[in-house]
Amino acid sequence: MISSNSLSPLLASLRTLPDALMIGVSGGLDSCSLLHALVESRKKPIILHFNHGWRKESAREALAVQKLARSYQLPFYQGKAPRHTPQTENAARILRDRFFLRASRRFKCPHLLLAHHANDQIETFLLQLFRGTGSHGIGMESHSEREGLIRLRPWLRIWKKEIQAYALEKKLLWFEDATNLDSHHHRNWIRNELLPMLSTRLGREVPPLLLRTATILRDQTQSLLEEVSPLLAFEKIPIVALKKRSLAQQRLFIKSWLQKQEISDPSFERIEAITHMITQAKPAKINLPAGDFVRRTNGLLWIERGAKKIALPQKKRNVKLRKKKF
Repeated sequence: MISSNSLSPLLASLRTLPDALMIGVSGGLDSCSLLHALVESRKKPIILHFNHGWRKESAREALAVQKLARSYQLPFYQGKAPRHTPQTENAARILRDRFFLRASRRFKCPHLLLAHHANDQIETFLLQLFRGTGSHGIGMESHSEREGLIRLRPWLRIWKKEIQAYALEKKLLWFEDATNLDSHHHRNWIRNELLPMLSTRLGREVPPLLLRTATILRDQTQSLLEEVSPLLAFEKIPIVALKKRSLAQQRLFIKSWLQKQEISDPSFERIEAITHMITQAKPAKINLPAGDFVRRTNGLLWIERGAKKIALPQKKRNVKLRKKKF
């Protein structure tokens, strides 16, 4: 048996994963590399692919992932967004999450593996920081559970350059998103311009410092959230239970509660307004995006659903195939 000391960090991080797994594979570098590493670790995951249908390349990507599953002799399951779905990141996330939940129930498999890495983590941290919204843990979690589905991100301490080196060494094939070079997108601007500029200016690599900070903040806030997280099981939240908590815990809970209700990235101002409802008689109603509301009646906080969410479509993404065709 190979000892953990002789394994690369990419493989060593997979040693404690359960045998029964699903893995989300988009066809990009990260997920293709994670899939290969799982196979190298003698795991036999169920491969999941969700086709958003935004671009003409989407069908080709889905077919490539299906062929990849066949080459590994692994189960493959795919989903596709309904026609006329709003082309927004929030809509995509919601539909993708629902697909993963369906897959989990279909295969009776609670564990889903995702290929997010350290660079993704610090970019997410900075985006949250710049929005001023905070987070109930800062960035992404390596282990999170929702509606019985456990999402695992074992590579949150692995850097993109390590994944690239692994993929090149193993001669893997993947689709590369050409829009990653477009710094009009905030995440790309952080990756391509801001972080290199900060590292040059300060004379040291900034990403490891940011990852350390995000990790410390996550550990600190997680302990606060654990005390109020049982309340997330309720659709209507007893105000008296929240009144007993600190303001920091109230904020963290409200953020988590809204996200569980598929209301993503609520503003700091909106969270503050909802915490005000806990201690004050007025207002008894707070507006949420897309016509939803938070209401307080009979000592309970609850969400009233409004009109169907409508959003402007994003620009289409151009994807090119790196290396050679599948």
